[in-house]
Amino acid sequence: MIDGARHGPALVHIPLTYSAIHQHRIDAAREQVATNLGPDELANAGRRGATMTYDEIIAHTLDQLAEQ
Repeated sequence: MIDGARHGPALVHIPLTYSAIHQHRIDAAREQVATNLGPDELANAGRRGATMTYDEIIAHTLDQLAEQ
């Protein structure tokens, strides 16, 4: 969902650039999530994330971090 939010209206105006090592980590994490969820659920989560408001993104991120 957070990855999908990068492409939604709440964050699309913020340029996000990553170094090669960070992009590699993001790609590896996305592949792991795709393996765990499956491609359909990953796409659904991305679409849900893309519709989130900025406040929803922050709340979701904090909730995910609190669970770890």
